[in-house]
Order: sequence, then C-alpha cells, then structure tokens
Amino acid sequence: MKNAIKRELIALNLKGIDTPGLVSLQRAIVKGFNGPPANPNFTAADLAKLPVSTADMLLQATALEGTHTLRQTNKSASLTAQEHDYAAVVINTITDTAAFVEAFANRKAAGDLALAIQIITSVGFQLKKEFVKHQRTFEVVSVNNGTFHLRAKAAGRRTAFIWQWSDDDGKTWSFPIITIGSEIIITNLKNDIYYSFRYAVVPPVIQGKPVIPAGSEQLVWSNPINEVSKHTGIEKK
Repeated sequence: MKNAIKRELIALNLKGIDTPGLVSLQRAIVKGFNGPPANPNFTAADLAKLPVSTADMLLQATALEGTHTLRQTNKSASLTAQEHDYAAVVINTITDTAAFVEAFANRKAAGDLALAIQIITSVGFQLKKEFVKHQRTFEVVSVNNGTFHLRAKAAGRRTAFIWQWSDDDGKTWSFPIITIGSEIIITNLKNDIYYSFRYAVVPPVIQGKPVIPAGSEQLVWSNPINEVSKHTGIEKK
C-alpha cells in the first residue's frame, strides 16, 4: 500500500462574517487570482476551470454590496431577503473556490507542503489549524477594523524583531517597526485592503562582548503572509 501524500487544507472561518466582510473577502480572492500582479501559480487555462469566474465573483460582490447599502435606509422584508440570498451566493462561491484552490494546490504540489502553502496563501486563503499548530512560525492572529495582531516564532530574550507591511503586494514596504519580542499589534491600517507582512530578527549583542560577524548585519526577511483588513474582525481560534 502506498503512503498517502501529505495535503494542506484551507480554513474558511466564514461564520460570523458580516456583509461588508464577505464583499471584501470575495474581492480579495479575485485580486489574489488576477492581481496586479497576476498570480503566477495559475495559468489562464487554470482560471477557466474555476467554479465561478472572477468576473462573476466581482458581479456577485457588487450585487451584495448594493443591496446592503440600500438596506441602510430601507429595511423592507424584500430587501432583507434579497441581501440574505445574495450573501448565500457569495458564501457558496467562496466555499467552492476554496475547494478548487485546495485541490489544485495539493495536486500541483504533489506532497511538497511548502509549495501547497504558497499557492493557497497566494490567493488569500488561510490554512487549517492542524498545520499551524506545529509548523507555522509567522501568523496573523486576528484582524479587527484596520488592526492586525501579528505573531512570529519566539527567538530568545532581548531579541529585536523588525516588522514591515505592504499594501501593493510587496512592491514597496513600510518604514521598519522595531519591537523587543515576537508579537506586534499594528493599528490604523485601512479596511478592504489586501496587506502583506514580513519580519526579520536581530539577535542581541552580549554586553561586554560586542562581537558582530561580518555579513550578519544583512537582514533576512521572512516569507510574507497576506491578510485582508475587515470591517468586522474575526479572532482566530
């Protein structure tokens, strides 16, 4: 009997997401596929196999958003029912798209977990906890209305962590933020934006023995992780 090929699974965490959050997530998924820049993991032929085209995803998001906006001033039963129906369509699309991406990533990776993770997260999906528990070293713990709680793997006392964020898929990065410790909460970011985050570690110099090896001053950045800023935050369990 052949050994089973290891797979990565997507965690959707859709429960409790409000209408603006669903709209933002659907649009972020489209951006994950189409860019800019275009996602190199998916060819045009691959995208043609999506259960719902990215163009239709955008139409669904716009229809849901429009109905939600109308309901701010008109709480009629018909509009309420319509919003629920449109929300169900978006939820089904996100669910079906996640299943497609999960199967596509694992098939293409053929057991290479790092590649499967890269493909899944490039679209903006998160991984199930089973993997996160024992292997992830950098994560978005929670997102709440422009506030991001980030956590990296601990690296010893007095170790400095340098953090940066990007709102253009890593083309440009923010001014470095420095902390002592492996967690940070970044506030005042904009909603409905697809952010990337990265960090680098600077070990402390032992007092009385300031020995710095040549070349060690070059920062080694982590692989970036991505997350959408949502109007309503969801604490990850």
